Amino acid sequence: MCIRDSDSTVSLCRNDDELALDILLSSDAAIGGQWSPDAAFDPQEDIPGSYYYIIDDPYCPSDSARFDVRIYTEPLFDLGPDRMLCPGDSTQFTVSISNVDLRWPDGSSQPMLVVTEPGTVWVDVTDMFDCHYVDSTAVVTDEACLIEQLYIPTVFSPNGDGINDIWGINPDGGIDRAEIQIFDRWGNNLFINTAGSLFWDGRAKDGRMVPPGVYVYLIKVHLASGSVYLRKGDVTLMK
Repeated sequence: MCIRDSDSTVSLCRNDDELALDILLSSDAAIGGQWSPDAAFDPQEDIPGSYYYIIDDPYCPSDSARFDVRIYTEPLFDLGPDRMLCPGDSTQFTVSISNVDLRWPDGSSQPMLVVTEPGTVWVDVTDMFDCHYVDSTAVVTDEACLIEQLYIPTVFSPNGDGINDIWGINPDGGIDRAEIQIFDRWGNNLFINTAGSLFWDGRAKDGRMVPPGVYVYLIKVHLASGSVYLRKGDVTLMK
């Protein structure tokens, strides 16, 4: 039986699975033929071009059918590298290509997505040929922002009036723990926080109230990521 297939063209998406070319043959095509240059086409690796099914039979010598394999042009889009995000801020991703359908992690289909929290951001692009393409990136917390935004008071008055009686820090969700040390102007260590406390009430390690003045603090901040940062500065103790 000779090849009854006429020359034809098949188009594939760039990220389609490997195609066994035998599937292109009609049901009554001659068996036992050979493919050239290969019997399969991988859109993700192979170069588009012509593939031939050749059969050498006494009744139909050197009979062949040609199949031109093409790949649809892939839409160009890129979410870019990972982005740093400060707590309370937002960042915007935009995909500006026409004749496609978009889908973002939140289910939206607009060209733009605004992100306010750390996490993975991806976009699924479907073109006019029903080819699907996905790109992704990450939004991560900018640790420098966590440290810079850490509010550290500069003055307090531990006089028992219920106003600014203690000094310390209020960590947000990105800070795991902090170690606080207080020194006087001569470098003597007056206070080290214990039991996870992040506050100083103006007392030295021996329990006595230190006199009014300017003191140096050293704070070692441990972030949830495992990173460690140091903050150093002055705090004024007033009556």
